Amino acid sequence: MTMIWTSIFGALIEKVMFATLVFVFVSDLLERTPVFTKLVDLLNSLLGRFRGGHLYTTTIAGAIFGAIAHIGAVITAAVGSITIPWMKKSGVKPEIAAIVASGLAGFGVSFPFSGTMFILVGGLVAQGSMESQEIVKPLFFAGPWALVYRLIVAFSIVRKYKI
Repeated sequence: MTMIWTSIFGALIEKVMFATLVFVFVSDLLERTPVFTKLVDLLNSLLGRFRGGHLYTTTIAGAIFGAIAHIGAVITAAVGSITIPWMKKSGVKPEIAAIVASGLAGFGVSFPFSGTMFILVGGLVAQGSMESQEIVKPLFFAGPWALVYRLIVAFSIVRKYKI
């Protein structure tokens, strides 16, 4: 039994595990307070009048939260806990809402300066294909490119399923 508690305590003092737990706590806090709901309402006021605006709102909310959190599961949990019920209430099929929200996990880690992107681009530096001062440009282009890509995916879903 001591080994189990030692393992749990050891996991909690690891930075990644601690950050994940804190972000899950903060996402729950954001869900219970009107902060994140107001962000979604603001985005909906801008995009809600468009066909499929709920999907675009979810995608952009994921980008905003991804630029802060950088942990895929946390981004999906935080944004999805607010936007999935909201999309379902708005008439989006539950499976479509789940697809859009689950796609935010891989999407959110592409925003600078996430550890995932440092590892991917840092491999080029270690290989000698890139200088260390050149690493910033790809990191800054990855996030906006991923946002455009996800908006195109949302647009395709809207057209295919006639949302």
